[in-house]
Amino acid sequence: MDNGEIAPPAAKRREKSPYIPHELVREILVRLPVDSLMRFTCVCKAWGSTISGDASFHRAHLRLQRPCMLLSPFAGFNHDDHGRKRKVAFYRWEASQRTEDAPLVYSTEVPSARTKHKVVHCDGLVLVPAGDTVLLLNPATRRVRTLPRSPNVLVYSHQVFGLGRDPRSNTYKVARFFYRSAHVATSQYHYATVTGDYQYTVEVFTLGVDRQWRETAARPPYPAKQWRHATSFKGSLLWTVDERAIRNAAPGFLRFNLADETFGITPLPPCCPSSQHATMGLAELRGELLAAQVHNDVEMWVCNNVDNPNWELHHKIVLSKWGHHLNPIGVFDDNIVFLNENGHLLIRYDRQTKSVKCFVRVIDLRYYNPSTGAIEYVSSMSAETRQSTTLPYELPLSIFTIDVIPYVPSIIPI
Repeated sequence: MDNGEIAPPAAKRREKSPYIPHELVREILVRLPVDSLMRFTCVCKAWGSTISGDASFHRAHLRLQRPCMLLSPFAGFNHDDHGRKRKVAFYRWEASQRTEDAPLVYSTEVPSARTKHKVVHCDGLVLVPAGDTVLLLNPATRRVRTLPRSPNVLVYSHQVFGLGRDPRSNTYKVARFFYRSAHVATSQYHYATVTGDYQYTVEVFTLGVDRQWRETAARPPYPAKQWRHATSFKGSLLWTVDERAIRNAAPGFLRFNLADETFGITPLPPCCPSSQHATMGLAELRGELLAAQVHNDVEMWVCNNVDNPNWELHHKIVLSKWGHHLNPIGVFDDNIVFLNENGHLLIRYDRQTKSVKCFVRVIDLRYYNPSTGAIEYVSSMSAETRQSTTLPYELPLSIFTIDVIPYVPSIIPI
């Protein structure tokens, strides 16, 4: 030491260090961002065990995170792309954000597929279907997992997915609705329409439990609509019924209970004739289920029980100039955010002022290109430029839609 004294042994120095109970450490850790927690798993065994393996810690951390949105541009399909890989990228966007830059959160490669499926989110986990390949990833921890292929599903078959948490077993389950046999007509944009006779079923994969997909013992009473992923709400998945396939009005939403894996029907709000069912969007908003019935106006009905819902009308707004199909994305502060029908406009409804405005054209944002390391505008790029820079796919096609999903960073393992 500088004053000539001999420094005490390291062991004695450690003995004088203040003792911090692990309960207090836990309360500090639960308030940290995911990046910090991933680094701190190596500090000591107790910290690593809490961060990586304590499910109650994961839930507590999730509740304290600020929600945002993930944007995933989609360029379309190229008939010469069979067997190739394409990039899927996720960009973060805050409802209160003022800049035009959408920071890259995570990107990975998926097999190219001729059928478009929407990405699905639950508790920080993101499901990315691509043909017969299904990827599950956690963008915050940068973990990715490829689920086993199912022998029951054809590569180009009609499929819709759901991802949710079973509160009884505290496990996450992926559900896939598909047609075992059907005549499917595909449009130029690769959206499938089921005609004629058909047979359908649902299979489930439980994370941490199953090694392969398994069919549910019960058969769903109605088919699920293409392009509408399931909404996860309080231990259930809710799908929109395919009215074209059943050639009749839908009696409600198709409900799948994640605990006992049974099916049911959740009745529609009283404002909604069954014939208008397919125009209604669903979202989980701060512990309530929101059903947005869109025509010239938007009626926002909410309930907190899907078995016997008591629907209440909370908001009614005029949105005729924004299109006739708006899907609710999430609640951010006092704003409810909607995505319009072509996936290009984010529309914000302020619940305090009752005002409505389009606050961002997602096609005009600037996205980081992981292939070139540059910040670029998607909408301003020519087909030749996009082909050479692979933003975000190596396809000479224009971006025609952008998936927008609510997102909360989490450390939940996959």
